[in-house]
Amino acid sequence: MLLADALVRFPVIVLMAALCALAIRDGLRGTAARLGMLLAIASIGHAFASLPSAYEAPDVVESIGGFFGITAPAFLWLFGLAVLDDDFRMTPPLWVVFALSCFVKVGWWVQTLGIDAPFDDLHYNGTYVIILGCTAHLGVSALRGWQEDLVEKRRQSRILIVASIAVSGLITALSELTGLGPETETLIGHALALPLVLWTFFALVSLRPSFLAVTTHETGPSSRTTAALSLEPKDQLAFDRLMEEMTDKEAFLEPDLTIRLLSERIDVQEYQLRKLINSTLGHRNFAGFVNGYRISHAQTKLQDPAAARLPILTIAMDCGFQTLSTFNRAFKTITGETPSAYRKRSSETASTEPE
Repeated sequence: MLLADALVRFPVIVLMAALCALAIRDGLRGTAARLGMLLAIASIGHAFASLPSAYEAPDVVESIGGFFGITAPAFLWLFGLAVLDDDFRMTPPLWVVFALSCFVKVGWWVQTLGIDAPFDDLHYNGTYVIILGCTAHLGVSALRGWQEDLVEKRRQSRILIVASIAVSGLITALSELTGLGPETETLIGHALALPLVLWTFFALVSLRPSFLAVTTHETGPSSRTTAALSLEPKDQLAFDRLMEEMTDKEAFLEPDLTIRLLSERIDVQEYQLRKLINSTLGHRNFAGFVNGYRISHAQTKLQDPAAARLPILTIAMDCGFQTLSTFNRAFKTITGETPSAYRKRSSETASTEPE
């Protein structure tokens, strides 16, 4: 048992340390890279804190490792969300869940220090409830974004993530129901983590920093002439049809526009359209591609003096957005300011221009 534990535990520690170094190598670009580094540190801490008694670490190492290990489940959840969503950002609900996850894990850490933690049942049951909830949320998020994801490798990995969650959950549940000891359960946990860590490690070693960092891409409507320069002849017709549908026919104004519907309209296979928007136009998800056109259209309306009294909600709906919050978030992401601030600045600029 000790040999098996060492064969899975220590490779995880080494690979996690390498992931930290690779994330730093890539300049920690993007939220995903930073969360990946924090997850690696937390996982290393957990690995040292849960060492078997036969080669138990010094008390100070175990205490420090346990402290960092408290955050491991939460960072795993957040890291997964950040990798799957280019527009991921920490929101108040995410901070609340993060705090709750750390709180229920504190009891485990306090007990390793020889202190009786209050609300023992809360810490024990709460840990499983939080982990189960975060795991389910990550799986749902992976499936929900599958249709609009334009990065083919990441799109394929969404199915892998859901399958991994299901298999890991089943194995973990069986180990709990069969009454295996804590050392065996820890061994199973590290064995399940090792393939994922290896996959992540080799993805980074292959010098693809975009795996963890959100790649900078054009967010506005793409130029017909600029984008067409890199096209192969076989894709030229599809590109022209796409530009006609988006620019001339303004398909982006439809709130229910999907990549499948758009591919049917321009008579292009869905996989070809995905590749065209991703490789040629530089977008990583379909929503970002469509929102570029919608925000550009909204900017025109916000600059129009004749629409000065038109509510921003009306403009958002006219541009294809279904909610005001989604419009505000997309507008600020692309322009760097809110719609109301943009309208005010445009109005002030127009009033100071000489007639």
